[in-house]
Amino acid sequence: LRFRHQARRTVAPVRVMDHPRPASASFLTQMGPFPNRRPEEGGPKVKHLVLFQMANDKPIQVEQFFKVHFPRVLNALPGVESYHSGAYSSFEGFNKGYNWAAEVVFKDQYSRDFYVAHEEHEKLVQLLEPLLESGFDSIVAFDMLI
Repeated sequence: LRFRHQARRTVAPVRVMDHPRPASASFLTQMGPFPNRRPEEGGPKVKHLVLFQMANDKPIQVEQFFKVHFPRVLNALPGVESYHSGAYSSFEGFNKGYNWAAEVVFKDQYSRDFYVAHEEHEKLVQLLEPLLESGFDSIVAFDMLI
């Protein structure tokens, strides 16, 4: 299964007061210090790649997560330029148990920060957790500047 999504809306500039409080996302306590960038300090584009080891016994719920919930959140938040998700599909076998992936391109670092700290992202993470093979140990996230 492969889903290809493109953000299709015009996004108004985000004001500083629109930025969620980092404390609103409880999982941020597991990360490094929150950068507290301002919109005018947006920085370069960011490609956010995430690999998942999804539970094999929940194929319908996994498909619904990537087809319904993931796009709903990404379409609702500013700064998302595009996103894609899909199941592993290679014969090579180098996936090390990771059977799904998602890619999000943010217009800048501020938009990525906004997404990570947003309560809608936290809700998405809560929906995701029971679908993972071994909880959050089943995820690899990698961001790169593009």
